[in-house]
Amino acid sequence: MEKEKLAGSTMDLCEMVVDYKNDKTEIKDVPPENIFTSLQTALIEWGKFLFLYLFLPLVVIIAIINYLFDINLQTGKIALISYLSLTFIFVLLHLNKKLDKKFKKFFAKSTVFWKKSNRATFTDFKTKEFMIPNVANICLEYDTTDDVKNQLSKVWVKQEQASTVLLKQAQCKDILLSDPDAKVWNAYFIFEEIPKDGELIVRWI
Repeated sequence: MEKEKLAGSTMDLCEMVVDYKNDKTEIKDVPPENIFTSLQTALIEWGKFLFLYLFLPLVVIIAIINYLFDINLQTGKIALISYLSLTFIFVLLHLNKKLDKKFKKFFAKSTVFWKKSNRATFTDFKTKEFMIPNVANICLEYDTTDDVKNQLSKVWVKQEQASTVLLKQAQCKDILLSDPDAKVWNAYFIFEEIPKDGELIVRWI
């Protein structure tokens, strides 16, 4: 199996199922895509991106120029006009389907870029179902070898109550959680049979 990467929408929290046995991938409860939702997502993503990498640096650069050369450039206006103009242009580029696809791929990958990730290698499995609790929806990269690769049937990232991890490990009595309604995203790796050998290498945030 080649290394797999799952990156959820940066806008929509969604449940994802990768079913190797039936060769299909399912993303659940995502709003239908149309021009409006596509442009709305683009506006938010480009707004955040250009604010960090254009607006703030431009404000700093113009402020430095004003200070060094004792001139009075209108820092806020120049930065704001540049920021809004470029954001508008990049959002309109999403009307082109090919560019829309490329930009979405870029933003999905960049979801993980600034976040510190966890990494682990798992072997010697005891059950047919292995779970990694509380993954950031959905930023998950995994690779498999030997019998782990052969037996992996399904990868399922779904939202569950925070108490799920506790209840799966033991019967809980008088459980009192500080936030009983809290929900987390758990990643399940489901095998046809318990793997005899091999590794599951996972990176997640």
